[in-house]
Amino acid sequence: MNEKDRILFNSNSDNYPKNSSPCKKNILPVSYECSFFVFLRSNSFGMNEPTLEQKVVSIIDQIRPYLQGDGGDIEFIELTADNVVRVRLQGACGTCPHAKMTLKNGVEQTLKTHLPEIDRVEDVVLGF
Repeated sequence: MNEKDRILFNSNSDNYPKNSSPCKKNILPVSYECSFFVFLRSNSFGMNEPTLEQKVVSIIDQIRPYLQGDGGDIEFIELTADNVVRVRLQGACGTCPHAKMTLKNGVEQTLKTHLPEIDRVEDVVLGF
């Protein structure tokens, strides 16, 4: 897979094997500089160009396995008229002290990199 087919989840350029996670308790760096590479999958949107909401959901679906690998999850709630993505972090991600960093430096950065029209990402429960 070439460079353009890869979604970078955070700015760190370390590459982790697909079945490993840098956020696992025993290998979590002190600075919590987690990197994930999420590969674009072929999505079937039919003949029509996918809507912005479909694109957001597709990217969130690709991020989800990495959060699940650390006992967390993410649920898409809505895309507002002013392009704010509202989500709910769940499981370990909903109570983790690094939840804001995961949401802002991970999920939001990934979405804004690939969908520049996105203004921000908010968690409906955690309030940030």
